[in-house]
Amino acid sequence: MTFPLPDECITNILDHIHYHDLSTLHCALLINRRWCTEATSLLWRQPFNVLGRIDSDHAINLVPTQRRRLLCGYRYVKLVDSYLPFLSEKTRSAFGIRLNQTNRSPTFDYPKLLRELDLSDLQTAAHYWCEAHHPISETKDGHNNNDPGKTEYRSLADELCKLFLDRCERFDFLCFNEKEPNKYQLPQLQEWYPNLYRFTPSPKCVTRLNGLVIGPTLLEQLYSTGILKHSTNVECLRIEGFCKPADYLQSFIESQRKLRKLTIDGFWVTKLQTVLPALNSQHSLTYIEFYRCWLNDIALLGNYSICQNIETLRIISCRRNLNGQYFSFANCHFSRLKRLDFIGIKYDYRAHTSWVGTWGSPPIEELSILLRRAAGTLQEVNLGLWITDIESVLPTLMKYCMNVTRFSATLTRAEDILILLHSLRGFTQVTELSISSLNVLSTQDVLSVYSSYRAKNMISVPSHIRKLSIDTEWTSIREPLRWLLKHCEAKLNVISWICMMGDVKQSLKIIKDYSMRIGRIVQKPHVTGNPAFPDLVRVEVKLCEEEKNVGKEETVLARHFL
Repeated sequence: MTFPLPDECITNILDHIHYHDLSTLHCALLINRRWCTEATSLLWRQPFNVLGRIDSDHAINLVPTQRRRLLCGYRYVKLVDSYLPFLSEKTRSAFGIRLNQTNRSPTFDYPKLLRELDLSDLQTAAHYWCEAHHPISETKDGHNNNDPGKTEYRSLADELCKLFLDRCERFDFLCFNEKEPNKYQLPQLQEWYPNLYRFTPSPKCVTRLNGLVIGPTLLEQLYSTGILKHSTNVECLRIEGFCKPADYLQSFIESQRKLRKLTIDGFWVTKLQTVLPALNSQHSLTYIEFYRCWLNDIALLGNYSICQNIETLRIISCRRNLNGQYFSFANCHFSRLKRLDFIGIKYDYRAHTSWVGTWGSPPIEELSILLRRAAGTLQEVNLGLWITDIESVLPTLMKYCMNVTRFSATLTRAEDILILLHSLRGFTQVTELSISSLNVLSTQDVLSVYSSYRAKNMISVPSHIRKLSIDTEWTSIREPLRWLLKHCEAKLNVISWICMMGDVKQSLKIIKDYSMRIGRIVQKPHVTGNPAFPDLVRVEVKLCEEEKNVGKEETVLARHFL
């Protein structure tokens, strides 16, 4: 005789199953009513993340880009079909929708189960559905003669957004990304965001919201309609694209009670003085990222006490006005800083009547000040350096930051990599090393530098490195990977790199020549804006201490590749 598990046990078991593990969750649907209900809530909490689910389902054999798009389209059409019964009859008539017997009476209230929503995913789903039901006809010259889907998908996305905001009990995460809605690289998609003035979302759906990505237009709409007055528990906030000072933005930040992670993106025009004062009341804030902002404004962070609580500071692709006033981080006292990212600085100067910008390394003097201010607590450093800056930065890093165990450098030439390896020999506490590149390096560049530096003994990976990541988008990773491992003094535990999908098998053979201790192998798609590399993947190999420790499943997986 068997006894049913208590509801708490079922909930705890399914909580350990990621909602991307579709096979396990679908098996749970068949156990009994209680298991089915709990598994359904997980399956439908983030249904629009179709691309992530496809990559999870094909973890061993990643699907090429074109094939992934076809799978996305098929799944998005089926997904939208599941929500059609919940639309009003008037809305269905406007789109010419007729329900069949299979979807006339859904078993569950699917909109009510939604917890995470990204507008770009919703827009893409509406586009695929309209394209499937209204095929595009083209004239002889290749132009669209009649494309109803192009004009209807935004209306359908509006109706679906209204449905979710009206019927969902609560949202955990909302992404209203206005700047980059077309992450699936579909040329037909245009800029779209819902007009929230047309309907009033239920305030209770955002009461427990803990993740929010939003731009100026929708934030103003939400604030004007009073919805955000009920959302005071946001933990992770990303604000982007503000081109003018907004008092409601400062008020919204000040109203948060649990904010711990903040990303500020695209403040080219707006002065950060309108935002930074609001951070003084955020005592739980430990992570702050500035992306595409002015360095002159970021330095003002030292005028506020909040910098003393920051544990992670990221300065990515920011700008410095060479014609403007001098700035300094001398007033910034980061007494708890554990991670510092300083990558991709653009130097702008006025030439005649226009602005000219060049990318370069972070200001060495200001970088040294930051390193000294964070001395004693800094554990991870990720820098974008040029060849002339490596030798000047590393001594400061070794002098003041003796607790750093993870180091990442974004370089510009193959020669930089060899000099970096040579310079790290005295930095014995570093166990994780990541090498990136701003440019695509060819195999010829690497091999020519390799031959010139071989006699100087500057090409070996230091013995204290345990994890090596090669994030450079080489046209062929095999030869650079081979000479890095051939002269590797370290006993590596983890090796990861980026390569073309067709080079995975050959790259793994190089790993096998370096070590027979291959354990777990993980592949993930690597998204890049370079159209020349549409099918890049990141491969991570975990090496076991002894061959006998390799698990049975891991051995089978390794044999599958090798």
